[in-house]
This record gives sequence, structure tokens and C-alpha cells, in this order.
Amino acid sequence: MLLDKQVEEATNRLVCRAKGVSVCYRLTALPGVAWIIASALYARLGDGSAYKCGRDASASVGLVPAHSGTGGNNKLLGITKRGDRCLRSLLVHGARSIVSRIKDKQDGLSCWIREQLSRDHLNKTTVALANKLVRMAWAILKSGDVYREPVAH
Repeated sequence: MLLDKQVEEATNRLVCRAKGVSVCYRLTALPGVAWIIASALYARLGDGSAYKCGRDASASVGLVPAHSGTGGNNKLLGITKRGDRCLRSLLVHGARSIVSRIKDKQDGLSCWIREQLSRDHLNKTTVALANKLVRMAWAILKSGDVYREPVAH
């Protein structure tokens, strides 16, 4: 009971602090990203200027596939898991909540998820979506724009 109360108080303080940062408001517009994830993304990525591209930002979290090969014969392996374990876990859980709720939605992201699910396993699709969320967050941080929902093709 006491531990639950302490965790709740710490969570509330973190959320209140995140609500005071304007960038976190923009990040919460991303699907699957709430205040805790938004504050963790902002803490990890900053204004995005430290990364050349979204893939670099995603690599710092540990959500990109490792690659191996020489002579133009490259092979992609599983995700590296070399970055921020806590943030990666939060992002995967947020992505899992999005994947589980797509049903018959016709927005661009839901169509992309459905296409991925037709080719890959649920867990692989979830990690791919988490990777995509980091890249979108980097774009929001770097450009200063707001999230625009992808258009279905």
C-alpha cells in the first residue's frame, strides 16, 4: 500500500512536470504516447539536433535492426537493444496498445499496421511501430511542428 502510494505520487509529479513543457504537449499527440513516454522521449532526444536522422534517434533507443555483411551483401538481424532499456520498454508497450486497437480504422497509420501484420508477426509489427514512433517524435522535436496523422493510400 505504501509503495503504491509512493509510485502514484512520483508519477503525478512527473506528469505535472511534463505538462509544463510545451514540447511534451506536441509529443502526446502521437498515438500511444502519453505524458510519461513524452517526457522520457524529450529527456532522451532533447531538441533532436544531436541526431542526423530519425534512424539515429531510434538507434539511440535500441529499436533498429542490427546489420551484418560485406561486399554489398548485407543482412538485417534483430533489434540491437543497445539503447535506453526503460524508454524502449515504454515505447513498445505504447505501440502494443495501438496495434491491439486498430480494428477497422482507415487512417494511414492503421493501414500501415494492418499491412505489416499481414507480413509479420504481432511482436515484430509492434517493435516496428515503436521504431516509427521514435522517428516521428524526432521529426516533431527537430522541426517544431505538430503531429499530422498519415493519410491512407
